[in-house]
Amino acid sequence: MKSNVEQDVKTAECCCGACTVSVQGNPVILAICHCKNCKKRTGSAFLVYQLILMMNRAC
Repeated sequence: MKSNVEQDVKTAECCCGACTVSVQGNPVILAICHCKNCKKRTGSAFLVYQLILMMNRAC
C-alpha cells in the first residue's frame, strides 16, 4: 500500500472550468446512481460520485 506522500493527486473541474478541486488519496466509495433525484440534479441519466476521506485538512 502506498503512503500518503506517494498517492496520486486527482483533480476535477466543472464543465466551464471555473471551479477546480484537487484531492490526494484513494476513494472509499465509488458509485453510480440513477435514481430520480440524481437524474434531476445532473440533467443526465446517472450521477457518478466518489467519497475520499479527508485527513489532516486545514480549514
